[in-house]
Amino acid sequence: VGPTEAKKGRTVATIFEDPQVNKNTKVIYRTHTHQLWVTGAGFTKAPQYSTTITLDPPLEAGEDYSLVVYNRTHMLLSLFEGKSWKEGSEGKLKITHMNTGAGQFAVKNGVQIATVKSDEDDHPSGVTVTRTTQTLYQTAAIRKLVIQGSGFTDDTDLTFDPPLEKNKDYTQRFVDANKLVLSLKKKRKWRWEGGPLIVKSIDVGLKSGEIKVGSGGQGIQVANILFDPTIEESERIIFASHTRRLVIRGTGFSLEGTELTLRPTKRKAYEIESLEMTEIVLLLNEGEEWAPVEEGKSKHIYVSKVDTGAGEVIMDEEGVIVAKVEADVDDNNCDDSCEW
Repeated sequence: VGPTEAKKGRTVATIFEDPQVNKNTKVIYRTHTHQLWVTGAGFTKAPQYSTTITLDPPLEAGEDYSLVVYNRTHMLLSLFEGKSWKEGSEGKLKITHMNTGAGQFAVKNGVQIATVKSDEDDHPSGVTVTRTTQTLYQTAAIRKLVIQGSGFTDDTDLTFDPPLEKNKDYTQRFVDANKLVLSLKKKRKWRWEGGPLIVKSIDVGLKSGEIKVGSGGQGIQVANILFDPTIEESERIIFASHTRRLVIRGTGFSLEGTELTLRPTKRKAYEIESLEMTEIVLLLNEGEEWAPVEEGKSKHIYVSKVDTGAGEVIMDEEGVIVAKVEADVDDNNCDDSCEW
């Protein structure tokens, strides 16, 4: 597609940068610390390639933690609920091997990425907050925030990071001594940007007043807040099947997985070729089309729903227009996505 295409040559190999990991002695707590940033170089990300790591002591990605690569120098490890960074004794957490797409690469001597310490003891009163990884959007009230623990009372006050105020930002319902249910108020947000929601302290009306939770003054994670997803409107012209790729732009897309519901395009008609926080590229499958269109006419493609991990967000009215489909004819092999 274009006068320079024939002169590009042929790809005979893909050369990967040798991956590197920066040493980090930061203290994390066995179960109370919810995430760990790893920096270095040469990291690759899905869907084209993906980075896997081997940890010492062993932990399994997808079973004990999730790994998300943000760019070639930063990746985030998030501990799953009920899991720990290290069993038994305290000590170093190391990366010993990496695979960024060209096979296993031994990291010389293993590189320390954290120092694991035991969780601090619970308060003598028995009041606790349990770490949870429930996922919520900033504002979309699809789900309520459930706080679990022990020793709760009807007068319980929580101190959040970032700060939230009871009866101003949310309402609170006491279920029992082990459970509170929080509902976000209209025009309020759980966080002003995506990230973990932390409870730093709790006051259940005891003489001791506020009780700190978690370890090392870090608090305890009670939710993972996702950006509210948005879709950018576009009437770019594409053709029913001659156009192989559709670029959809917006905000709040999750690198861990984002699903769109298109209309009238069926989900089996395309695959997600690449995913960034502000852009998704869809690739049309062989034998499929974006929409059936008669010659001389056109049809819009809408995004009607978005799900980045906290449930489906339904777009207003018919949805957001992301493309205008025209019929295939023999001489229209170029469209708004052509590269010259």
